[in-house]
Amino acid sequence: MGRITHKGIMEVEGNGIPEKDKARQQVFARINELTSGDPDVYLSIDALAGELNMMRYELFDILNFLQGEGLVRILSRMSVAITNRD
Repeated sequence: MGRITHKGIMEVEGNGIPEKDKARQQVFARINELTSGDPDVYLSIDALAGELNMMRYELFDILNFLQGEGLVRILSRMSVAITNRD
């Protein structure tokens, strides 16, 4: 049995499920808005879950996906920041 990888998850999920794509876009847009696009600004994951009216585990699924895509960084499972896209 091999490791679970981001590539494998994408193959299984198909990367085209409209509900998941919409939720991912919503979360990323909100993170970008709250941080004003500044990669040095960190957001509390618990506060973000409350802001988005999501359960923490639902948000973590999305954040893990976004991190795999190189869009955000999860720090100590407590906070999240966007990545520097220069």
